[in-house]
Amino acid sequence: MNRVLKVVVSLVVAASLVACTSTATSTQPERAQQVLLLDNAEQVYLEWRDKLEDIESLSIYSPATLQSLNTLWARVESNYKEFDGKPERLHATSFFGSETYYSRFQADISQIERLYDELMSTQKAADIALRPATEHLHYLDEIEAREYFRSEYDRLKRFYERLYVIFDEQGEAPALKQQKEFLIRARSLEVKTIKRIYITPLEDISRELRRRDARSFVPESFAAVDKAIADAKNLIDDAPRAFELIDKAVNDISFQLAHATHMLEAVVHLRGLSRDSYEAYILDMEKHLLALSMALNGKDYRNLDLVKQVETILTDIREQNAQIEALKKQLEALQK
Repeated sequence: MNRVLKVVVSLVVAASLVACTSTATSTQPERAQQVLLLDNAEQVYLEWRDKLEDIESLSIYSPATLQSLNTLWARVESNYKEFDGKPERLHATSFFGSETYYSRFQADISQIERLYDELMSTQKAADIALRPATEHLHYLDEIEAREYFRSEYDRLKRFYERLYVIFDEQGEAPALKQQKEFLIRARSLEVKTIKRIYITPLEDISRELRRRDARSFVPESFAAVDKAIADAKNLIDDAPRAFELIDKAVNDISFQLAHATHMLEAVVHLRGLSRDSYEAYILDMEKHLLALSMALNGKDYRNLDLVKQVETILTDIREQNAQIEALKKQLEALQK
């Protein structure tokens, strides 16, 4: 049995040697033609190698097409290696096939070209149809939505990638229908992210005031804080990209928080005073009012109650402002 096997192997090897000999004894014109074909194959190979170098970046458009391209390219590389630098091998065949390496190379390149064109066409059409989704996802990246809501962003990103699969497999209409749902979810994440960036830090301060019983000690001031936060949230719900208005709303919250904090500290201070300290507290307030009135017109209003003192000082300020405006007009008239 071993002797028979040896004979068969010897025949196969002999046949191969004959084939190689016949190839090696090609005429000069045939050799020139083989060199020409090899040069052409090399140009085609290098061209497609460059084209397909970054093909993985297009996987979102059609994973199935990309897989087919990768499979075909692997075959192209394998066949090309068989005759690379060896013109006489162009029309050689493997032990288990009837097609030559060069003919298989040409057939696979033809399929690659067709699939590549299909992929480019899909990319162009999908980019136009799904531009709103792409732009919204890029905007979410700009505001770093994933830093704040990682799981929700990742789910949305998978939904985005699925839009392209739907476009490739089912067509434009189903993809556009799903895109509407994507945009609703994307806007929801955008709103949540803007609130997290602009409002949450201020809400943390508000919670700290609530922990210090601000709602009980300074209810009106704390209610103003709650209202400012609610107004800012409503603004972001309606216009999450109106940053000029959002900045103003944030400034209002900050103002109300500062006011509530000062009021809370004043109330806590008052509650901690003993009866013997009441007069000193009022006298300290009067001292500041006296400094204002003396700076304005050298008058002392301490014979009035505190509210009246404040009102009188305000009246003096208004009168002085009116006098200043009158003097400005007189100077302008003299300069004409």
